[in-house]
Amino acid sequence: MSGVNLKYIKGVRTRFFNALEKEVCDGGKILDVDISALSLEEYSYIRKQINECKGKIDVYNKKLSNQSEKLAEEQGDTDEELTNKIFQEESTLSEKALSVSYKLNCIGEDLKESEMFQQKKEKRR
Repeated sequence: MSGVNLKYIKGVRTRFFNALEKEVCDGGKILDVDISALSLEEYSYIRKQINECKGKIDVYNKKLSNQSEKLAEEQGDTDEELTNKIFQEESTLSEKALSVSYKLNCIGEDLKESEMFQQKKEKRR
């Protein structure tokens, strides 16, 4: 394949890498929210944000992996140092992404329980 194709694959991979990095950062901000201080109305909003962020993390993680495979295939053995650097960057980011996604899932479950508790409490009033 041509150098133009290699440049394109690198560009697309970089976009997915940056998008995944942004979602991991956004997920971290969601994790910093004090769920005990939320109102009943805020529960569903935060849960929506959690689900959206988890979905984007999953999609971008898969797309990044696919583009990295294409890049490695296109590059072949021409630049082993670059291949190792890409693998290390992707591995580190993917680990962070999986960790944030797992924690978001846990917080989502906690929110669901808290929301049900608050709804029962409101009905008793």
